[in-house]
Amino acid sequence: MYTVELCEAKLKLWLKVEEDIAIGGQSYEVKGRKLTRVDMEEVREQIKLWEVRLSRAKGAEGIRFGKAVIW
Repeated sequence: MYTVELCEAKLKLWLKVEEDIAIGGQSYEVKGRKLTRVDMEEVREQIKLWEVRLSRAKGAEGIRFGKAVIW
């Protein structure tokens, strides 16, 4: 089980990554060394994941279909 605090911290981190990519681009090069950031699609998936985990940690419930729960 994830705590609210952990989920908020992870969500904040991934939102910062998204912002960094939006501002600084996907990759850059300095003195012949290249840095490529995480793919934006992966960042979006992580944001969604931590939003769901945060909702669960705060006690939200998914939509119930019989025994299945859809988040």
